[in-house]
Amino acid sequence: MQGSEFLSELAPAALKLIQPHLAKVDLARGIVLARPYSKIDTAYFPINVTLVVDIELATDASFSTGLIGRDGLLGAGMALDDRVCLYSVTVLAAGSAYSIPIEKLKQLLLEIPELRKRALAYEQYFLAQVQQTAACSALHELPGRFSSWFLRLRKYAGDELNLTQSDIAQMLGVRRTSVTDCALELQRAGAIDYHRGAISILNKRKLEKASCGCHAEVADHFSRLFEESFEPD
Repeated sequence: MQGSEFLSELAPAALKLIQPHLAKVDLARGIVLARPYSKIDTAYFPINVTLVVDIELATDASFSTGLIGRDGLLGAGMALDDRVCLYSVTVLAAGSAYSIPIEKLKQLLLEIPELRKRALAYEQYFLAQVQQTAACSALHELPGRFSSWFLRLRKYAGDELNLTQSDIAQMLGVRRTSVTDCALELQRAGAIDYHRGAISILNKRKLEKASCGCHAEVADHFSRLFEESFEPD
């Protein structure tokens, strides 16, 4: 299935059953696809859109716990057991996705064992991603966390990232001034080019060297669950 790594890994027979129910949609940056304690009526298989998952705190602050890109989907767990969403999901980098009504996805998950198995594995991977992010936020310094997040973003959105200081500060749960200091440090090291509203990743290896290692751990979780490389390049 062109663009969606999640769907492309399914056998042709399974895809044949799913394809008639998919609609390709364009999702603009900033669109909110899910809100805390709400049900969603549409599930999404990203093609080249990047979704960010945020946990909202009682203090009205929030921080990001995970990303959903072309190797995943939004809505599998909610389709299987009719539960509400506990977090917000927003389009971080605009792009396209395949959409499907949540009720139809529920039906297909019950009818197609291969789809259900992969969806449950992705739910497990996403939980591992959230847990890794929580541990990273508690234990690691900002430059390492910054680098890990941007390595993960690179996987889904490429080397050119249109993100404001506020976007990055919210993702990492820090002040904008801290983001500026960190970005300038990585720019001096030749890992990124940082200017207002955009970050260009110039050297993946240098960014990996600056990383706290959590990106590698997340990639390892994916590889173990799916027996596929998280990042073939």
